[in-house]
Amino acid sequence: MTTVLDATYHRLCDLIDTTGLYIQDIMLRQFEKDCPCNILRLSDGSVGACMNYHLFNSQDECDEATAMILRKIEDDPLLLKYLFDDPSPDLFKLGLKVCVISALSRKIILRSPLFSWTREADWSFISDVRSATVIGLGGYLHGLITDSPVRQIHVSDLGYGSSFENTHRMEKQISAYRASFPEKNISISNGSDNEQRIGSSDLVTITGSALCNGSMDELLYYAGACKHVVVQGQSASVFPLELFERGVTFISTTIKPHGLMDIAREDFSLFRRALEGGLPSIYIYPIRQT
Repeated sequence: MTTVLDATYHRLCDLIDTTGLYIQDIMLRQFEKDCPCNILRLSDGSVGACMNYHLFNSQDECDEATAMILRKIEDDPLLLKYLFDDPSPDLFKLGLKVCVISALSRKIILRSPLFSWTREADWSFISDVRSATVIGLGGYLHGLITDSPVRQIHVSDLGYGSSFENTHRMEKQISAYRASFPEKNISISNGSDNEQRIGSSDLVTITGSALCNGSMDELLYYAGACKHVVVQGQSASVFPLELFERGVTFISTTIKPHGLMDIAREDFSLFRRALEGGLPSIYIYPIRQT
């Protein structure tokens, strides 16, 4: 299901004028390679970037897909018909959807009176959190384990159990945390128990890449009774009202600078470092009604 993405797109259509706007440049990255992602730049300079879960069989196939997209842009300058007229998008289209929405969201995130953003996150609620589920190995996992009072922490990652290499790597990391923090109950699974784990947690943190693999709707549904829900990551830089209306407490992400596309073209290692902590974080909150 992708109702979060589709609803976000329709909200954006009501708020911005896309007349004359088009995709100026786009880069697709192979899933198996380092930093698998999509990145694009619009004609107004706005940049969108997100995780790519689509598996190309070769670089040639990736290049062919890029050429196909460039041909479609000639008649569909923002890929809106190609992406949003399909009720059942595959992983390839999902990654592109998030990327387009991210770019279209960029300016309105910075200026909209419908929500607020800050450079510092408000974690004052953490003192009352006893249990947390972290969707996606990474994100706020390290901080929750090393620098919070939360005693019960579960990690849900689709990659756990997918291969010996992935499972061994994740088990090694979790074992190290258990050894260093024996007072905490730290567990991990492949997500098959998400409904039970999330439903019994005070806090759930969801990777923004859940938008890119189509799992965000389901995860937010499971988190309906959670006290606190945080969506975090590079892929979470989208117009946030739909997420807030589905119970998200705040969104932790980054605004992609205009020159990020050029960096990706000229020095991909520098681009990767930018996405892995080199860009300043922003924290987006709903406007509280008084």
